[in-house]
Amino acid sequence: MRRACVLIALVAVPAFADTVYLRGGGRITGEIIEQTDVHNLFRQPLHPYTQGLIGSVPILRQPVDELSVIPGVVPNLIDLPEGCRFAPRCSARAEYDVRPASEVHPSLRPVSSDHTVRCWLYHSSDETPDWRPPLAGEASGS
Repeated sequence: MRRACVLIALVAVPAFADTVYLRGGGRITGEIIEQTDVHNLFRQPLHPYTQGLIGSVPILRQPVDELSVIPGVVPNLIDLPEGCRFAPRCSARAEYDVRPASEVHPSLRPVSSDHTVRCWLYHSSDETPDWRPPLAGEASGS
């Protein structure tokens, strides 16, 4: 029997779901930003928000001095960013100079047969004809 889960409590997911739909942008306007099976999500998280969430979860018997933190502030629900809702907080946007992220809202698109992601790092669109996604080929092995 296949099970699906909208991600709420990251650590509980493997016990309850086969497929994970990760939402970002708050519980009211949250939209699916990544979808894959539970093993892919933890083995190869693609969206920078997913990577930040996984990095912020402590692992038993693996002490660390500091957990990862997602920088910035959650966007104002009344005045959402025009482009990607995570763009103001996304360190990958600056690292890869992801110009479309602040201008055009990305679509949820497949990067492989069992993994979809809403991120300019992995795809372009008709609205962004000059954009060459820097990580497009790296996600196909998931």
